[in-house]
Amino acid sequence: MAVLSCVGTGRGAATCDHDSNTSETALRRHHLRQLTSGLAAATLLGGCLTTPLAHAAPSPSGPAPKAPAVDPTTPARSTVDLVPSTTATTVPGTTQRILAATPTTSREFTMLGVTWQTMPAGASAQVRVRTAAGWQAWQTLQNEATSNEGGRQGTEAVHVGDAIAAEARIVAPATTTVRSTGARLSLIDSRVLEGDGASRATVQAAATSSAVPAQPSMVTRAEWGADESLLSYNGAGCVPASIDTTIKAAIVHHTAGTNSYTASQSASIMRGIYAYHVKDRGWCDIGYNILVDKYGTIFEGRHGGVVNPVHGAHATSWNTDTVGVSVMMNSSQAKQSPEAMSAVSRILAWKLAGNYRTPTSTLTLAGKSINRIARHGDVMSTSCPGTNITAYMPTLRQDVANRMSGWQNSLIYKAYVGAGGEAKLGPVHVMERPWNGGRTTTFTNGGIYQTPENVTRQLNKAADARYRSGDGFSRLGWPTSGTTVASTSKSFVRFQKGTIHVSSVGGARATTGSIDSWLKANPTQFTRLGYPIAEAVWSSSTNVEQRFENGTLRITDGRATVTLKVGGKQGDLNGDGRADVLGVNSAGQVTWYPTQTNGTSGAATTGSLLAGAPFTWVSQVPDINGDGQTELMAIRKDGTMWAWDGRGNGQFVNARQVSTGWQYMRQPNVAPDMNKDGLPEIITIGSSQQLWRYSIASNGGLHLRTQIGTNWSIITKMTSVGDFRKAGVVDILAVTSDGRMLDYYGSPDGKISGNKLLGSGWGGWTRLRSIGDTNGDGRWDLTKSRSTGTMYNTASGTGAWGVTVAMVPDVSVLGTFA
Repeated sequence: MAVLSCVGTGRGAATCDHDSNTSETALRRHHLRQLTSGLAAATLLGGCLTTPLAHAAPSPSGPAPKAPAVDPTTPARSTVDLVPSTTATTVPGTTQRILAATPTTSREFTMLGVTWQTMPAGASAQVRVRTAAGWQAWQTLQNEATSNEGGRQGTEAVHVGDAIAAEARIVAPATTTVRSTGARLSLIDSRVLEGDGASRATVQAAATSSAVPAQPSMVTRAEWGADESLLSYNGAGCVPASIDTTIKAAIVHHTAGTNSYTASQSASIMRGIYAYHVKDRGWCDIGYNILVDKYGTIFEGRHGGVVNPVHGAHATSWNTDTVGVSVMMNSSQAKQSPEAMSAVSRILAWKLAGNYRTPTSTLTLAGKSINRIARHGDVMSTSCPGTNITAYMPTLRQDVANRMSGWQNSLIYKAYVGAGGEAKLGPVHVMERPWNGGRTTTFTNGGIYQTPENVTRQLNKAADARYRSGDGFSRLGWPTSGTTVASTSKSFVRFQKGTIHVSSVGGARATTGSIDSWLKANPTQFTRLGYPIAEAVWSSSTNVEQRFENGTLRITDGRATVTLKVGGKQGDLNGDGRADVLGVNSAGQVTWYPTQTNGTSGAATTGSLLAGAPFTWVSQVPDINGDGQTELMAIRKDGTMWAWDGRGNGQFVNARQVSTGWQYMRQPNVAPDMNKDGLPEIITIGSSQQLWRYSIASNGGLHLRTQIGTNWSIITKMTSVGDFRKAGVVDILAVTSDGRMLDYYGSPDGKISGNKLLGSGWGGWTRLRSIGDTNGDGRWDLTKSRSTGTMYNTASGTGAWGVTVAMVPDVSVLGTFA
């Protein structure tokens, strides 16, 4: 008899070398005789692990990994190719045709599976094993669906106990003419290791003061000996884990392996399934999220954190937003144990209650109406989870509901409903869980925290993400307020030891310690500085520095220094983050209109009386002298340009002449910094129809006169709303004599690099101007008016226009406006 001896080669398939004096043809003939002499009857093992889908994944959250009870290890493994049949050979007593088969393969192993590249319709894989008691009956393995994580098609991994030899074959109906290709038998030797018995459910659930059931005790990946290096076996795309949006339902499975295993063998079976799914199927990880052995021990499955909605590989299209729980048994051959079903019930009660789902309800998922707790066979054509667990499903749902009784009394859930529920905060993303002595639930649009004193606080998405980051709780403590909205683009949350500020410019940034205390004691300085754009940098325990929108705050040994940068906010006269309309009448009287949160203008407020009126042009200018206030510039009839320092609320002082000759210029406009020198600009068209750019100095004077365009004679109106396309440069918007509006693209050197037609019909507007950011989104907007009537403001988007709002009802009262 020719016997193959398989020798493992480490990562990848084993090599199987036959006796050197045996030809390949003789070996095939010998093997076919071996197969046809086997038993014709086949026992179906109904496995049910199918089809993971690939998703982009954020960094997972959850409890820190436990120290391993078992040293991480990957079971020994070898593979043997099935040789295609060259003659029409059938299984004795049947009409089934043998398409391919292995020779007898001798080695020690405990688990096996068959994979392939292609398989004809109606074909199946069969195996038989030899133990100390002799050859066992042929078993038919159930096929599993393919995976979007890549890899090979195949069967489930079957635990067969201690075996010393195996044979495998692909059988199909006699009429089959298509061959299988690339079929391969995988043999895995996953043995019990020292420490396996000690790893049983040593992780206890954290104490809870919630109506949500506590997390059941479970064996972590580290404790059952998962070799985490396998997560990178099939490429970098498997780490971190793929995280779904939420958990909507649970899918119940069985592994369909042997029912004859001891409690100490469960961890070794976990390691064997893990190795098969990764190395033989080509998946990222073990497919199920959670597994339960027949003794009631719960095992953490796929990596990513048991509190997270980890995308599994257990139910094809129904992997998304579900948790897959599998019982380690074949429920079609034996009845499930009470211990196993109790554990399944406890894990589902915890998962569904923590995601605020009613266990006895139904839902539509991936086009099918299913129970909230469904069996695998409810969503796919499979008998999984076997006949006995299938019959038990109604009882399981009711038992879960009983364990979840009263979950709606969760303080966080009540706060969630009170805040508007899913319509406001979105669905649960990371389930309700203990957190630093209190509790928290993370939603897709924010988070709610329950303090140890049972007070709940709601945070918006950005503040919540910053708070949950590495040092959030240790630096800030518990929140003492909910999210306070300061404007459409700014908000903040107060904490025991600091504040999280959220803005469209700086994102979510924390102020703590002496920085936070000083800002609270000096609110005017905070208004000048704006929101933080970076985290604080500590050079010592008493020296700290933090950058803000408009400058830097340094505290050295208790002394604070504020350094403001030039080019601050345009047109914000009252420090609320929104640009305001300002007008100067023929007598030189300044009148300004504060912009409201809805974009309209509030009641008129009188400002300074400016000497030298009337003016042909006035404009507010971003802060250029570092005092945090908007400045003012104007042109008199004699062509002289003047500048005033702003003092807020429409007050301007220190008038000074800064330039001459402006009677020969037309369409002057203030624009943001175009050439990256930190200073705002004035753009204007000269008498020879060139387009000029002037940088405004910190004293209001003009310098760096640069020609940036020619032949602008057809341009009748122009302005700039800054980075109109969000391309990192400042654009110029211009209207031609026939009413077309063009967007002239800026370039990094402050010049023009091309243009695009934005639309027509703009000729009817007599005045176009950007007074700055009127809606608090960090982008300059466009104001427009005719000679009489209403002034309108249109928000700027990314190369397009947003909502238009009526501002000043009678533009004639403005005189020259900015």
